[in-house]
Amino acid sequence: MNRTGFLSMTLVSLLGAACSGGDADPSGQGGAAPEDIAFSVRIVDATASPVTPLEGVEVCVADRPDVACATSDADGRLMMSLPAESELMLRCESESYGPAYMTWTVGTEDIDAGSFSLLTKTKMGLLIALSGAEAWPEKGAITANVYEDLDARTTRVAGATFAITPNAGGGPAYVSAQKVPDPSLTASTEGGPAVFFDVEEGEVTITLEHPSRECSGGFGWKAGDERSLRSKIFPGGLSNVTFVCSP
Repeated sequence: MNRTGFLSMTLVSLLGAACSGGDADPSGQGGAAPEDIAFSVRIVDATASPVTPLEGVEVCVADRPDVACATSDADGRLMMSLPAESELMLRCESESYGPAYMTWTVGTEDIDAGSFSLLTKTKMGLLIALSGAEAWPEKGAITANVYEDLDARTTRVAGATFAITPNAGGGPAYVSAQKVPDPSLTASTEGGPAVFFDVEEGEVTITLEHPSRECSGGFGWKAGDERSLRSKIFPGGLSNVTFVCSP
């Protein structure tokens, strides 16, 4: 496979890494809110075809050593207890994969997160480098995705622009229709996300603008503006947020 083909496959898979919200089941039958909810997810390889589950991936809540970690089984599945009504970053990593961070706002219902895709450490580093990074892995990165439908996530929205605050680091580098990061692009394409790189550790806010569509935040921590989402950056890690712009 040539270099462009490899990158295309890598990026297509990466875009699916934004985890689905799932159809959550109520955690309680009335009365007081639960202290914890059950969280389940299946961890898979981001570039393998057919889908390949990853065994031995550890998922931990960043900055919360009081919450027990969980490790994926032979089918890539795991279940863990998470504190209810909290904003969490779930760190996914094994010896060869990640670290990638899921940004979750946890309520009082159990969460079935569907599948979460991981790139190998080598491929993740390549994605960030091609976006223009000069300080990886000393600093972190985040992808900003936008789809027409938040559940299916099959059709990306072109023409969106993203901004990050605090305004530090590099990007956004938008992925082209050929599914390769192109720092010369000024708006999103149907080929992939926006990539912010060389970002300092800490909380950031990603804001989306589109000239003709109504858009709102999807997966991420809510911010004051409905077109903004918060997340957190970790050195050497790839975080992500996902927006939706209806047709």
